[in-house]
Amino acid sequence: MSSKIFKSVGVYDMFNVKLTSETFLMNVRKAKGGWELACDVDIYLCFTKYGVYDSHHIRVSKGEWWDGASIPKVFRFLVGDPQDTQFALASFVHDYLYGVRYNRLVADECFYHLLHDTKFKDIPAWKEQAMYAAVRVGGQSLYAVHSNPKSLIDKAGKSFWKLVSWIL
Repeated sequence: MSSKIFKSVGVYDMFNVKLTSETFLMNVRKAKGGWELACDVDIYLCFTKYGVYDSHHIRVSKGEWWDGASIPKVFRFLVGDPQDTQFALASFVHDYLYGVRYNRLVADECFYHLLHDTKFKDIPAWKEQAMYAAVRVGGQSLYAVHSNPKSLIDKAGKSFWKLVSWIL
């Protein structure tokens, strides 16, 4: 399902311990309408770009807030609640990478990889693939909203996300 450019992603706490979906929850706290980081975390990305191995380190500061996975209300009976803990790590990394304007494909690949590698055994393959497809399709307009405020695709993206937020 995912592309051949992506190799791995790792998320580590302040003690350099690799976080899983379960241990990540020990580093966050519930905040109004979402979650907030209780300590700094580090994201390490490894991928190939044009056949060349590349890696990046991103430090995310304590206090960073996000609202969980963006799941339209109409699909929640199938996929789950946006603040379901099984999606917390994947949605955090994906939302953060989108927010700092990181490469969209790499952000989407991180999301899929973290969903796929979760230790929660109740995420079926069809759900991982459906959520990955949703970020690939729906993420384009959200990502475009912030790239060029005067572009036609941006205006369409803003209208699309107004509609999505109304549905949500």
